[in-house]
Amino acid sequence: MAVYQKAQCAACHRLQESGTALGPDLTSLAKRFNRQETLESILYPSHVISDQYATKKVMTQDGVVVTGIVHERNDSILVRTMDRQQLQIPRSEIEEIIPSKSSLMPHGLLDNLSPIEIRDLMCYLGYVAPLAELAEPGDTGSLRR
Repeated sequence: MAVYQKAQCAACHRLQESGTALGPDLTSLAKRFNRQETLESILYPSHVISDQYATKKVMTQDGVVVTGIVHERNDSILVRTMDRQQLQIPRSEIEEIIPSKSSLMPHGLLDNLSPIEIRDLMCYLGYVAPLAELAEPGDTGSLRR
């Protein structure tokens, strides 16, 4: 779980009871996507963005621009931003809403992780067996192939 926190996943994603529900819930991620799809999403977060999590730029009549995930309301919209703010903006104050081609998920989330930490993260997400399961009884560190 420490590497999940270090990679900043919990800032936007829930996994079991941990994290924040800004982005997709990662609890059953390994059942929905293969390892390659998940790694591509982490490495290139803006390559494929689900409509449910697409970001938009909301420009108000007084020149304020807010970027985030937009939730429609009757007479307003709710914008959930990367810094976990939730801003309710009355429709009467909105100048324009423009779809963004960028994901709220930042690039480079694996850059500060070692290869072992990346493996631990993939293990935590359910893609890789823990090292203890791969070792032969009495093995002193080599991995089964």
